[in-house]
Amino acid sequence: MQSQQYQNHIGNVLYKVNVYQYAVKFYHHSDHYKNSDEQALKCLYNMGLDYNEKGEYRKARTAFKEAGDYKDSDSKKVEALKEAIRISKPGTSVIKIGKYTWKVLEVEDNKALLLKNKVLPEMTFCSSVENASWEDSDLRKFLNNDFIDKAVFSPEEMKNILKTPVSNGGNSVYGVAGGNDTSDYLFLLSNEEARSYESVFKKFKGRTWLRSPGGAPGSASFLTDKGLVMDYGYAVTSDEFTAMPAMWFNLQ
Repeated sequence: MQSQQYQNHIGNVLYKVNVYQYAVKFYHHSDHYKNSDEQALKCLYNMGLDYNEKGEYRKARTAFKEAGDYKDSDSKKVEALKEAIRISKPGTSVIKIGKYTWKVLEVEDNKALLLKNKVLPEMTFCSSVENASWEDSDLRKFLNNDFIDKAVFSPEEMKNILKTPVSNGGNSVYGVAGGNDTSDYLFLLSNEEARSYESVFKKFKGRTWLRSPGGAPGSASFLTDKGLVMDYGYAVTSDEFTAMPAMWFNLQ
């Protein structure tokens, strides 16, 4: 008990002189003594505010995240996250949202296009060739339901994932129709989008689905293990391809 009291006392002293980074360590070592848990959250929150003022937005995001539900920590965390994205280098920078890391592909006006940095496990595009369009695909349903739930986005993060109009044009090389346009939180890149971000996939590993149709009905285009777009595609029922979801994130 005496040791716990001492750790808490040192934490209080450091807190009063605004040395939050060290104060929180003493509070954690005080083993829940008195109000040490709440004081630790206060320290983390104040650390986030300090990092924000210094323009160290990634550190601010981490501090606010560790502060949990203290005050408006989730909101402050997302504010810091947005600033970190704004100053990021598209095509190179990565940012953590939910439990996954996302690559910043583009920052446009008040939103950013983000791509999951690591591919998902291999899966079919669709279990039936009759429902081979992106609109009717099993993969679209999975990303906008099961995946979005398992990604553990915080309430404030989820509020800022934009439900985006997705254009589903046909295959320009083979003339196969792409189906109706959709409105999605998460989606795969099209052939044209993948080509416009070609430099991102130069060191790409694995074959991954694109949402554009392939060269014949019942097929979908894909990226090769070298990041090349294959317009001729592959049967949508194949389970030998990974998936890499993208999303637009609000920066306002």
